[in-house]
Amino acid sequence: NQAATPTYPVIGNFHNLETAEILESRNVDGLRADVVVSDGGIIHTAWITQEVVSPVTTPVYNVRYARSNDGGDTFSSAVSVSGSLRFDLLTIDGGGPSFSTVDIEVDSRGNPRVVYAFNHSPDGHTVGFASNPDNVYFNHSENGGATWLPNNSAVRVNDIDVVATEGVLSAFPRMAIDQRDNIYITY
Repeated sequence: NQAATPTYPVIGNFHNLETAEILESRNVDGLRADVVVSDGGIIHTAWITQEVVSPVTTPVYNVRYARSNDGGDTFSSAVSVSGSLRFDLLTIDGGGPSFSTVDIEVDSRGNPRVVYAFNHSPDGHTVGFASNPDNVYFNHSENGGATWLPNNSAVRVNDIDVVATEGVLSAFPRMAIDQRDNIYITY
């Protein structure tokens, strides 16, 4: 609460006042969200959200998605990318060898693809890859984000069956989609 002076200058490039729309009131961390703009100015966003599922008081996590067709003035209702699957974060503070993050990209037809890193599900809706619980997962939509495949499941990207140490260092997955819609994922 101090006026700008030569001693305390205002540094920045101010163009206009921006407002934000709250998409969900659950806990969301900026490191666990991603946004991409596709042709026609359609905004796609995916984020990791926290919820508490009764009767357990420990939070579980999932990936949510919403889109805007009007430049961000309004967004669709948030949907779960992985259906009923719930996960544990790899590390909360980023201090371990793995860290839960999410990346979203859109193919040439306007269909979003999401890749994310998590520890397998704690609530019994497991992905079925429990031999090493830290993995990179992938889900995709074929109808602009309205529904996600595979239903109530996920594709494990890392190959812990061949390389036993994969999964131990499952962090920061990133994805690129080329002009032929080939998907490339690194982690």
